Parts: sequence; structure tokens; C-alpha cells
Amino acid sequence: LDMGNFVTVFGCLKAKNAEEKKLIRKDTEEADFMSSYKTVVAALIVTIVYLVGGMITFYLCEMNSDDPWSFVDSLYYCVVTVSTVGYGDLTPSTALGKWIATFYMLVGIALVGLALGIVGGFLMARQEALLKKAVEEAGKKKKEKPKISDTQFRLLGALVVLIIFLAIGIITFNWLNDMHSFTDSTFLTVQTVTTVGYGNYSLNNGSRIFAIPFILFSTLLVAAALGTFADVFIERQQEKMAERVLKAEFDLEAILAMDTDGDASIDMAEFMEFMLVKMGKVSKIDIEKVKAQFRELDVDGSGALDQDDI
Repeated sequence: LDMGNFVTVFGCLKAKNAEEKKLIRKDTEEADFMSSYKTVVAALIVTIVYLVGGMITFYLCEMNSDDPWSFVDSLYYCVVTVSTVGYGDLTPSTALGKWIATFYMLVGIALVGLALGIVGGFLMARQEALLKKAVEEAGKKKKEKPKISDTQFRLLGALVVLIIFLAIGIITFNWLNDMHSFTDSTFLTVQTVTTVGYGNYSLNNGSRIFAIPFILFSTLLVAAALGTFADVFIERQQEKMAERVLKAEFDLEAILAMDTDGDASIDMAEFMEFMLVKMGKVSKIDIEKVKAQFRELDVDGSGALDQDDI
């Protein structure tokens, strides 16, 4: 086998391995997406069943009251309750309805909150991915790489979600609820998407029909968007702290603290352990748990995992 053939064979094997890795990565991404998709579908089913069950229950409880509820009123009450918006413009008047509402709140806020949190996280992730893809494709057409970082994508996606839901709520509430000014509709929209729900407005039937899906989606996605702003701020602070640690000069006390095995020398593992803990990437407890797992796997106590241990 001469050098030319060797290079050719090596190049083919390298290309084949690269293609295999690409296919494996694609299959993994598709599997993760399908797993997330199935989880989201399950979360949606749980939410729908709980809301529909509550709608029927409260309709039956309040049908013989002085002010009987319609199915729209019952579903609206369920959504306002589990989302913790709590306008207060519609509450059960019968004793049975109040007792059922008590348990419905306790179970629903936890159960539906978790389910809708899964859906909201999935939608935010998909929205960020689509936005990033659109910007990258625009950059390809101009034959230049997009100059927006992943953090900027997250902030931009959160800002887009915030603006869209605020605009939809302000315009629709102003139109359906016959509000006198955009100030009132803005005030109502913001207290809705933030789940503050002062209760100073009473929604008519048309506004309640709109509020049912609007509350479910807006409260989750706006909360995720506002959480993104907070996450980015915290991440920036952690990055600054990590930079300070990396640029700091080491004194004798710090060097002695790195020497965990007491052999008067510091190897790379000890240095890395000290730096990761100092930077806040891991805790000392996490390190000890990993070491304990290693000692458990190291059956012969040689300090290395080999075929005999496995």
C-alpha cells in the first residue's frame, strides 16, 4: 500500500466517520424533539381534561344559583383560577361550588401549572430556534455570518413574545370590552399577563371567550420571556465572577487549599476542581459525590478504572 493509496483510504474513512457522526447527531436531535413533543402532548391532554372537567363541574354546581353560569362562564372561571390571574369578577355562590373550588385551586395550580410550564418552555424554545434559523438564512443570502450571539437571540425572542402578547391583549380587550381608552386596556392586559389580576374590571361574554386562550398562553410565555431577561442578567454576573477568578493571582493559602490529597503538589485534577468550585460551576458537595461514585467503581482501589473494575 503506497502513500497515495493510504491517503485516499484515510480520507474516505475520515469522510465516512464525519458523515456517520452527522447522522447520529441528527437522529439524536430528532429523538430529543420527539421526546419533548410527546411530553408536550401529554401536558396538553392533562390541561384540557382538567379544564373541561372543571367547566362541567362548576356549570352543574352553579346552574341552580341566583345567577346561573354558562359553559363559557365556567371555563373562564377555571382558566382564571388555575392561571392565578384571579380577576374576581366571577366566583361560586353555592356552598358546594366553593368547596369544590377550594380543592380545584390546590390541585389545579400545581398540576396545570406544571403542565402548562412544559408547554410554554417548548414553545419558547421553538420560537427561539425559528428566529435563529430565519436570521441565519438571511445571513446566508447576504453571504455573511449573522452577528447576533445566542444570548442576543434569547433576548430578542423574549422581547418579540412580550410585544406580541401585549399588543394582542391591548387591542382586543379595548375592542371587545368597549373600553374608553388604550390606557384601560393596557392596564388590564398587563395585570393579566403578569397574573396580578386586580379585579377592577368586569369582562363581558365576548371578552371572556377571548380571555380563555389568551390567559393560558400569555401568562406562560410572558413569564418565560421575563424569566429570560432575569436568566441572562444572572448568567452575565456569573461570567464576570468567573473572569475575576481566572484573572486572580494565587497566594500561598489558595495553593495549599488546592492540595486536597496532601502530597505537597498540585496536579491538573486538583487545580480544575478548585477553580470550578471557586467559579460557582459546581459545588463541593457535587465533587464529593462524584469522587464517592468513582471509589465505588474502582473495585481494586488502583485509582484508575480498568477492565477488571468493570
